[in-house]
Amino acid sequence: MSLRDARTGCNLRRFSSLAWTVWWSIHFAGIPMRSEAAVNRQEALSPQSMIVVPNTPEHPRNGEADILRLKNGDLLLGYGRWEKEGSDFGRAEIWCKTSRDGGKTWGDDRVLVPNEGKVTTFEVGLLRLRSGEILMTYCVKDSTEDCSVCFRKSLDEGRTWTPRVKYTIPSEYTGYTAINNNRLIQLKNGRLLLAAYDGYIRGRIILSFVIYSDDKGETWRKSSDVDVRALDPKNTYGADEPAVIELKDGRVMMIVRTDLGYIARSYSRDHGATWSLPEPVPGLIAPNSPASIARLPKTGHLLLIWNNNRTARNPLNSALSKDEGKTWQSLRTVEWGAGGYCYTSITPVGDRLLLTYYAPGGLKLNSIPYQWFYQKEAAGQLTWLTEGPVSPLESRRGWRLSKQGCVYIQDRADLWEGSEDSEVEATILLHSLLPEKRATAMLWVGDAAANASCALYLRAGEKTDSISFNENMQSGYDLGDSGKAHTYRLVTNHQTRTVEVWMDASPEAVLSTSLGAVLGEFNLNRILYGDPNVDFLGGESELFDIRWKNGPRGTWSKGLTK
Repeated sequence: MSLRDARTGCNLRRFSSLAWTVWWSIHFAGIPMRSEAAVNRQEALSPQSMIVVPNTPEHPRNGEADILRLKNGDLLLGYGRWEKEGSDFGRAEIWCKTSRDGGKTWGDDRVLVPNEGKVTTFEVGLLRLRSGEILMTYCVKDSTEDCSVCFRKSLDEGRTWTPRVKYTIPSEYTGYTAINNNRLIQLKNGRLLLAAYDGYIRGRIILSFVIYSDDKGETWRKSSDVDVRALDPKNTYGADEPAVIELKDGRVMMIVRTDLGYIARSYSRDHGATWSLPEPVPGLIAPNSPASIARLPKTGHLLLIWNNNRTARNPLNSALSKDEGKTWQSLRTVEWGAGGYCYTSITPVGDRLLLTYYAPGGLKLNSIPYQWFYQKEAAGQLTWLTEGPVSPLESRRGWRLSKQGCVYIQDRADLWEGSEDSEVEATILLHSLLPEKRATAMLWVGDAAANASCALYLRAGEKTDSISFNENMQSGYDLGDSGKAHTYRLVTNHQTRTVEVWMDASPEAVLSTSLGAVLGEFNLNRILYGDPNVDFLGGESELFDIRWKNGPRGTWSKGLTK
């Protein structure tokens, strides 16, 4: 072997040793720098949430917030902070925090606006004007029948504020004039719009409108009204807590909260001075709760944040519109769980949107990359709602339901389509705490079509459990050994209009009945276990597993993902 060959062999051995080390690092130990980079990329594409202002016994309510980016890059968060009584008429004032790292950490907690009313001060909105000034708006309540909208400006990035300007509504209105947080916008022509409403008191229906300013907020005028009696002449609630967005064709769209089970909308062709008759937003359901709307700077599409539920402020959802609000798609679940999520604000910052909203535990901040809103929601992910006394099982995956608690999918045709033949399979353990009650829980397989639903009632006895398709437990089936978990499989057949229930691994159905309206009345497209509105469901139950399949070619979807 020559000296050159020897050097080559030595180099090859060194290379082989190095290659082995690299291979070992990749396959067994991992490469720390690459792993850290992968984690960073994952974090950059994932929502990051935190309770930015926790509730405490001294301050049980913190919320109705807004965020503004300062010229130096810092973020200013304004929010309502209540004292021991957390009601809408409890004493509150507006506080603020500052973040210097894009919202990851917050400090410098201080009073932004002390309580200027005889009752309370809250509902803050912050807007950077094209002049560079910061405009702030908020509500001041002097009594349960006296609420006003006020404005202040800052010329030094929020360090000091001008004396307040109070808007006085015309005398023919009630004088209970209010707004939501994060409702100020500036149009392309420079006009300022603040979505507002009046009513609520002395039996007067709530009317929505905007107040607008053409002199950078020095003086304000009121627009025409948006009245939901154009949709329902018998309605006595009204249209409140509106939000507005400027469209690409120069019109302004207003969305309003109603008690009709949907969001209503109206349009203005004169920069907010007058408004069209309201109409339902097609394809969207909503409870009596406000929605927020904003334009994504990166794509130009509209983003809606609201509760996709007819009756509850849960879950918190998002949807996108690529045609200026005519239609909505890309439905996603921002958050869900026990409790409610509402009074949101939307602030674009770089490639992310900062959402604030009420959540169990306090004021929540959710930082979400804009790409997330375009991604498809994973099958079986965040599909279940909870209402009433429902708690996760600590020792295993599942839920414990007490009296008037429920877990359900509600009106989500993309998840559950009861108008097709279906199978629902649930594993449940019943507890006989109140044996005199008629049922412990019920498993409801719903269909929006008339007389095509069913409900299986489950009763825990002292020595044996039983099930029936009748709420009085007539024509039932005895399960035997009380205290044992069972798997129930409900199979519907729409051609024969029947439903069968199969028990555990039974070779044949143990019960069957005709499809019909649940309790003789309800036809709703959902799966429900338990019922928060029915007080005869005694005892407790543990729901360990539930899955469903829609249609003959459907695939199994799984619930209970948190």
